[in-house]
Amino acid sequence: MADGIRSTNLELNNSNLREVLGHVDLGGGVMVLRRQPIEVFVAYLAGLAGVDPNFVAELAAQITQETTDRQAADAAELARAQLAEAILARTQSRTALGLLSQLDVSTKGPVPTAFAIDEARARSIVIPDAASTIALYPILGQSLAVGATTGAVISTTTAYPGRQLMPAGGLHTYGSLSDLIDMREGVDIVEYETIASGFASHLIRDLDAAIPNNNFRIASFISALGGRSYYQLTEGSEQFTFAMRSIHQAYQQQRLKGSRLVVPGVLWIQGENDVSAGWGDHYDLMLHQLQQRLQARIQAITGQTEPVILYVSQTNHINPWDATVYQRLQEAQIRAAACNPLICLVGPTYSFAVNSADHIHKTSRGAYEMGQMFARAVFMRQYGSARSPALTPIDVWRATPPNGVAARLCATFRVPVEPLVLDTSGNVIAVSGAAAAPNGTGGGYGFWVYDDLGNVVPISSVSVAVPSTQFLGAPRLNIDLAVAPTSRYLRVNYAQRRDNDNADTNDGPLTGARGCVRDSAAHVSIVGGGQQHNWSVQFSRLIAA
Repeated sequence: MADGIRSTNLELNNSNLREVLGHVDLGGGVMVLRRQPIEVFVAYLAGLAGVDPNFVAELAAQITQETTDRQAADAAELARAQLAEAILARTQSRTALGLLSQLDVSTKGPVPTAFAIDEARARSIVIPDAASTIALYPILGQSLAVGATTGAVISTTTAYPGRQLMPAGGLHTYGSLSDLIDMREGVDIVEYETIASGFASHLIRDLDAAIPNNNFRIASFISALGGRSYYQLTEGSEQFTFAMRSIHQAYQQQRLKGSRLVVPGVLWIQGENDVSAGWGDHYDLMLHQLQQRLQARIQAITGQTEPVILYVSQTNHINPWDATVYQRLQEAQIRAAACNPLICLVGPTYSFAVNSADHIHKTSRGAYEMGQMFARAVFMRQYGSARSPALTPIDVWRATPPNGVAARLCATFRVPVEPLVLDTSGNVIAVSGAAAAPNGTGGGYGFWVYDDLGNVVPISSVSVAVPSTQFLGAPRLNIDLAVAPTSRYLRVNYAQRRDNDNADTNDGPLTGARGCVRDSAAHVSIVGGGQQHNWSVQFSRLIAA
């Protein structure tokens, strides 16, 4: 065409042709463009060629029907493919949801629990999601957390195979945890006992006694380093980083195996390096910070909603220059537990045997029994009825003395298992030196009283006045003084003084800062069958005279 629409300007398309475009002669040399249906155009061509128009119409109809049938078949095939794809997608989704339901507790609805009531001890026990959960309790701190330094290994085999677990390479992971296997001691860098086996075995034993066949699994590892203060072990330190890395690795491994790993608590054994550092009064704030940091990091790793409780043993190591005042770090540990429900003071450590060479680090037996103490605390605080696991003071005051007594002080206690006992047998605590029987010239059974000038007010006797709350008020001790003090204030200390007041390192039940006040727990040891009690924490009170 010379004028009008050029064919090269139109898009080349192989789809079914519906109409044609052409010029129509209107006469007088006038030509206009018109559209014409393809059927009419074909009939026109057939007429020019002498073909029957009816044949053309039938052929066009046949072609149209074949096209329609082919389109319908294509649509049906597409629908079948889309249905198959949808079925596959639903199957994959259901499989994924089924796997996730095994790995994670639903955010809606109740968590399955194992529950029992112990009427004899007036308590209940509950284990959340016992069948599919592994409870991991990392052990952090300094050298007492690392382990013992003398004595034969006690836990050479696992007391509860498949349920008492540790990292495959040993308890001391240092940031590398390949798998969880049965726990036993002395298989890595530490050739002596740690607290881990005593802790895990007694906790499982006590949970089984309360709820048989619960199949609950307990795991633990150690990330600790001796000779370090708090600021060298908190977040950002190598040991803290190692611990978080190990938790992450354990979580990922168990998730792939279909188990849910949670960290309900962390066992913290530390403070010796901070005792004489000058910030003992601030140690409670350090523990608050540590608990918050641990919980934030661990919840981010595991996705758990459960809080992370910080279980703290009271440091036995003292500053001898504070013996006539008070041990500031030990008091801070008591304050931290009293103010923060997510910090649990499990008890003192002076009753556990120490290495006779250094008088600080525990023997293998001492470490094992220390783990047993942690197990009692975790059992009661985490799974029991939340009674105090530690024997702690409530009040100390000066009372009206009876005839023949120069002055009397009274001290009440919160006792885990009553009655309150003044144990003068010497079977655990040496009744000598700083813990000798009172004779009217110094202290008595671990108690020491000072006036406001720091002078010793001698004690004449210590006795249990009220052994149990079933008698009259809280369990109470009477501390009778040999002379009537004239100062305005008195300082009453318990287990704050060593036999040797010099700046040495003597700790433990024979020569360390200790006392004779305990409860009646009688918690039986798995190894040896001995009975373990809750001994009173080391404490100090300033009272009006």
